[in-house]
Amino acid sequence: MTVIALLAGRWVLALGFWSSATAKLADREGTFAAARSYGLPVAIASAVGLVLAPVELGVAIGLMIGVAVPVVASLASVLLVIFAAAMARSLVLGRRFPCGCGPARHDISWPLVARDLVLAALGALVALVPPAGLALWPLMARPLQDGAVGLLPVPAAVIVVGFAARCWGALRRES
Repeated sequence: MTVIALLAGRWVLALGFWSSATAKLADREGTFAAARSYGLPVAIASAVGLVLAPVELGVAIGLMIGVAVPVVASLASVLLVIFAAAMARSLVLGRRFPCGCGPARHDISWPLVARDLVLAALGALVALVPPAGLALWPLMARPLQDGAVGLLPVPAAVIVVGFAARCWGALRRES
């Protein structure tokens, strides 16, 4: 049961980061504007606008296919704590603006800060107790008696990476 709960948590994080990354890739100007809304200087907001979506996409793919789960889940947790801190700082300063955290247009709020902190805790839990059988190369992490179930992440990895490449190509052709 614990492995199933950790897998579900890992996929919740992966899909959240996937959704956020694809929204940012589809609206680069909106991503830059969101970064500026948090009070970042123009140069830093530009860097965030360029780097954040690919990093989030990398986190999502890493969590989906099970590559270095402790490292990737830790990175997810760190990012979520940074996002929560940025929102909390802006809220304390009395600012209200769209969070820039995904396809839905939500204004920053204390419930979003709480959501990010809960997800950060989930990421820390996944990082501390990774389900070894869900790694990219499960035969290295689990005994052979688990059979074909242990190999499920391999075709999933092929599908996810292929889909990500198609999305990336489509976004590059549009711009």
